[in-house]
Amino acid sequence: MKKIKKTIIIITVLIIIILIGLVLLRDKNSKVFTDEEIKEIETGNQEPINDVNSEELKNATMFYTVENCVQTYVTLYSLDINNENPFITEYGQQINSSYTYALSKGITTNEQKNEIIYNMLDTNYINQNDITVQNINDKIGSTNIPLIFSATKIRVMVGKTVSAYSVVGRIKRFGANEYLGEVAYKVTLDELNMTFTIEPLEDLNIDNLDITIEEEKSIENHEYNVFQYSRVDELTVLQNYVSLYKNNAVNNPEIAYEYIDSQYKNARFGNIDKFKEYVDYNMERIQRISVSKYSKEQKDGYTQYVCIDTDGNYYIIKETATMQFGLILDTYTLDLPEFTEKYENADDMTKVGMNIEKIKEALNSGDYEYVYNKFTDGFKNNYFKTVDDFKNYVQQNWYKTIKITYNSVSTEGSAHVFEVYLSDGTGENSNVITKNFNVRLQEGTDFIFSFNV
Repeated sequence: MKKIKKTIIIITVLIIIILIGLVLLRDKNSKVFTDEEIKEIETGNQEPINDVNSEELKNATMFYTVENCVQTYVTLYSLDINNENPFITEYGQQINSSYTYALSKGITTNEQKNEIIYNMLDTNYINQNDITVQNINDKIGSTNIPLIFSATKIRVMVGKTVSAYSVVGRIKRFGANEYLGEVAYKVTLDELNMTFTIEPLEDLNIDNLDITIEEEKSIENHEYNVFQYSRVDELTVLQNYVSLYKNNAVNNPEIAYEYIDSQYKNARFGNIDKFKEYVDYNMERIQRISVSKYSKEQKDGYTQYVCIDTDGNYYIIKETATMQFGLILDTYTLDLPEFTEKYENADDMTKVGMNIEKIKEALNSGDYEYVYNKFTDGFKNNYFKTVDDFKNYVQQNWYKTIKITYNSVSTEGSAHVFEVYLSDGTGENSNVITKNFNVRLQEGTDFIFSFNV
């Protein structure tokens, strides 16, 4: 018995080492760039681009800098200076309204507002469209609905004195959750004077959009068209990705679904309705998501981040450029190379322990179908003829969030039997359930699972 107990301890430690080894402790040392480094990263040592081909913006600091330029324009464009309510409610909290913002900037008339917007527009755009302060509302439209802009993709073309960015993103009403639609802009940055101009674009397909740069251009400072670099580190970017997914999963699941990695999406959900069921079941957990640690690995054509949240759940982010990412919500649906390599190098007992961890992760996310598909036909016929039968059993007899503690292990033919203790992962219930988990290893990473009912 002492030998068995010692084996359990060793296996438990090995599983912990394997899982923790996937996430390096990089929550303290992400780099924040200086102004000089930002310019060096963006332009490098290459000659400026002189043709009409742009490339996807990968530098996160420049991405959020450009996004903030658009937000400055959108905020001023949508100022409601006639609504004297000083506060609005945003996610349950009272915050300053656009009227309060206008007062703080000394903007008290629509004429002032229009002049400010006019001075933010690109001069070529003004000339081509015969825009004046007086006709600006007719030319570019107007609104008194305060808006928030969030960029989804940015492309860049670097010139000698200025850089041009084509930006597409979503807008929503300030204080509301639903998005109103997509918009696109051209942003030109003068990094010598730290100024910018804006040009509204009609074409949302910026991948095929030709953007041009006026060489030797200098952008005049009109007070409201100045910018500062939005310095961010990797952890902040990952937190932004997760927050974007989290907020949309709660309020706009169709948009959140777009952020899921396509291969994983098809394997795990298959359709939006299954994803909505997942969100409903995991609502509390989704609202708690916050990246605490992560590892980073450069892959062929993308950067992969393996993240762990404050609850110990794993998430994988595949990033091709800033805000161009696919999210994987678990480590069991797909055979990820990192996990497969560690699995193949483990002994049989450790493999069984890793498979039980997959079972736990699936149960805790409400993926009863994954576990059910690991049952043999005989086990299904004897105890659970359908997935719903198994789901009802678990929900009536086990905890919604389970914690597994390994007690003892034995071998019966080709089966490894682990006696485990199932406890309430939330800590709200002190009762412990004892179960025998029977696991048979199959080809590759596959396995068969059953337990005493």
